[in-house]
Amino acid sequence: MPRFLPSRYSPIVQILILSVIAALAEGAFIAASSIGSGGTSSLHHYNISRALLNGAQALFGPFAGGVVNWIGIRPGLFIGGCSMVLLIGSFWQYNVSKNTTFMYIVSYATGTLGCLFWTSWASNLGEGGSLLVGLPSEKDKGRATSLAWGMIQLGVIGCSAILVGVSNTKGDAVGFPNSVQLALIIVVSCSLGLILLIVPFDKVVRTDGTKVIIPKKPALKDEVKGLWRVMRDWRIFCLTPANFLCLQYMVYHSAINTVQFTGRTGALASLVAGVGSASGGFITGHLLDRKNLSRRTCGIVGLVFVSAIMWITWIGGVVNQTKFERHNPGPAIDWTDSRAGPQLAFRLALGLADGSLRNLTLWTIGTLSNDPSTGARYSSIWLSTLGGGAAFFHILDGHEVSLLVEASLLLGQSVLCVPLLAVVLWSIPDVTVERLEKEKPTEGSLEFGDHLPSEETSVKAGGRGGARRKS
Repeated sequence: MPRFLPSRYSPIVQILILSVIAALAEGAFIAASSIGSGGTSSLHHYNISRALLNGAQALFGPFAGGVVNWIGIRPGLFIGGCSMVLLIGSFWQYNVSKNTTFMYIVSYATGTLGCLFWTSWASNLGEGGSLLVGLPSEKDKGRATSLAWGMIQLGVIGCSAILVGVSNTKGDAVGFPNSVQLALIIVVSCSLGLILLIVPFDKVVRTDGTKVIIPKKPALKDEVKGLWRVMRDWRIFCLTPANFLCLQYMVYHSAINTVQFTGRTGALASLVAGVGSASGGFITGHLLDRKNLSRRTCGIVGLVFVSAIMWITWIGGVVNQTKFERHNPGPAIDWTDSRAGPQLAFRLALGLADGSLRNLTLWTIGTLSNDPSTGARYSSIWLSTLGGGAAFFHILDGHEVSLLVEASLLLGQSVLCVPLLAVVLWSIPDVTVERLEKEKPTEGSLEFGDHLPSEETSVKAGGRGGARRKS
């Protein structure tokens, strides 16, 4: 490899590989979901399947971290990725046979097994896990999060662009042609092969010369104790409203696209929201990694930005929602209509708010721990909360609750979560220092918080202070 290119064993390359995996596996499904029916020909049955999926995610999520700690990151990604292929296949099967049983069973199974994928990936994205948060140094975690989130949104944008073309030529019918379903299955399957490019932790070397710790596989008793300890952490309770809110945006976005837009304009709205989400994640990630500010100050600055975006967006959303309703949407809006401009701008704002909040919560949970095992447990709780919030909103949408009520709930939650987030962010130290409980670091690795290129040196987080310790 040329000298000017980073090694495959560098954190940035591993982050990029993991981001591409998520972009392929999840980007297609997010793009399809944003249009309204996930590619099925029935929005009602799709809402039921998603409620089952997210309900299973909420139930199994707390235990997914322990399973990933046992089986490893790559098996977790592979098993969860295979379940996503089956899910898209079940939507295809429903369109052909109109049999809901298989779709419902696979949706619940994907909610369970998909937790392994998201705990392996998302725990490492921002919740203190071992790849996207454990690999970069603390001063670069915000950028790592925004890079990964941006890659997912590039996947969403790319798939949405394909759907715009398909909708433009196939008319406004709900659901996708079989060829599109097959293409989505191929895209997600390609992500499974990339899992082989993820290297063992002991092969990765950070830019400061330090290596990533290799945690010992925990005993079942220790895993249960670790999960219970994380569940009692007061910071997790404070983060719950923000985490609960994160995926609800997608349900509301899907619902209003379905009732307000023609098929091709709904696909375009998904693309626009993806652009907004990628932009929000990019801006937030850079705010959170300012070198001239402490981590606490970066967190507060990020919260101010995210709060402003969320509140402006959802206040505007409530006002916008007074103009139409689920059963009285008015004439369908096409992108050639003069009414399309303001509505597409609102979708851009929705994506911006979603990407900003998601990246802030990921970064915040990433500051709670540098221990990969503990990080997996934190992420499993985060994943469970996300699933619970999405399942709740899919149930509301399945019962055709007023869209104005849904928008008002989102505004109320966005107001509630900010002061609780502020409390957690105010408690953030400049350097997260901890030792693995009852474990010794593997030979050649370092204890978390040390980040030492030699036996004794100063610990610094982005030049903002540190401590002197011996490894």
